[in-house]
Amino acid sequence: MSTSREPQGRGHEQRPVHPRVAGVYKVQAHVFPFGDKKQSRPVVVMCEPIVGLDEVWVWTRTSQRGSGIHHPKNVTLGLDKDGWFAELNLKRVAARYLRDRRTARYTGQLEPEYFDQLKARWDV
Repeated sequence: MSTSREPQGRGHEQRPVHPRVAGVYKVQAHVFPFGDKKQSRPVVVMCEPIVGLDEVWVWTRTSQRGSGIHHPKNVTLGLDKDGWFAELNLKRVAARYLRDRRTARYTGQLEPEYFDQLKARWDV
């Protein structure tokens, strides 16, 4: 996990470099290539940006019960309901959206035990 910071410019606060692997972001629907039925949705970043494309794979989280990896609510991450990560919810998005506060809000790092489960399914 990177702890480097963006350069501090005049009138700008220092901000961690994004997107962060295992980072949870609340993103706007338009960042997904085909949109989303919800206005915003939590995602977890699965990898560093793809070189030359500046895209990342994210796993969206849904509160609708289903198959996949169950993740209990975590109010610290802004997740007020139990949720699920299902294979159908793995998407590629432009990393620039996760750097922009207008389209994404970083809420913290996914618990390692859940990220490890996602990573194990993703690496298959």
